[in-house]
Amino acid sequence: SKKRDLVGYTDGEWLSYIKDQPAEERKMPPAMSAQYLDEGHTSMRLADFVAHPTAVAAGLSQANVLALRLYTSGVQLAINQPLREGCSSNKAHPYPALVVQLCDAILKLRRAAFRDKQASSRKASLSSRTSSLASLDDTAPAGVAWRGVADL
Repeated sequence: SKKRDLVGYTDGEWLSYIKDQPAEERKMPPAMSAQYLDEGHTSMRLADFVAHPTAVAAGLSQANVLALRLYTSGVQLAINQPLREGCSSNKAHPYPALVVQLCDAILKLRRAAFRDKQASSRKASLSSRTSSLASLDDTAPAGVAWRGVADL
């Protein structure tokens, strides 16, 4: 889109910034949801975001990361509006490949978060069981956990 957003960028300028330039932290206009652009990411390039541990753990491709970065920029308006209005063969989305990459990235991130949650849950459960066994009386045979026994 040739239309400028609140930051003053067109979609093409956002693409150029995200794809080709190092990130730079700067104050955003009051109407934007974030106070600062790329806060804490100064000098990071697209390859650095792709190499981020979260992206690696989720198996995100460069196209996935690019789509996510574009979605968190002013381009999100051009992505969301056609989806809200509805797309059809007569009224195609302006960035269909971007939407596909974005959906794929979100799915990969959700799967990774689910795996992390499962692993944390298993670890907590194992830690709890180990702690319970360790607190047993030294006279109890090793590996025996007394459960539901009263008045011995």
